[in-house]
Amino acid sequence: SELCRRGLNNFRLECLELSPILIERAKQNILEAGLAGKVVPIQIDLNSWETESGYTAIIANHVLHHIVDLELLFSNISKAIGRTGIFLT
Repeated sequence: SELCRRGLNNFRLECLELSPILIERAKQNILEAGLAGKVVPIQIDLNSWETESGYTAIIANHVLHHIVDLELLFSNISKAIGRTGIFLT
């Protein structure tokens, strides 16, 4: 909501999460914050995550220690952000 307050409305945050409980909690918080359509929780196991979509940035927060094959994840992140994207850990 801080981005919206600053006039930055052309964004979409995809929040990848394995736990269905946390997904439901996130959906409720997103609705309460008025961010439906801007923040999208997606249930997925990052150990098998792949994307064809391009991302401007990917943020990994408190998750990497759960990944079995970090090299594969990092390769998929590299493909997703391309040469100009940012990966923040």
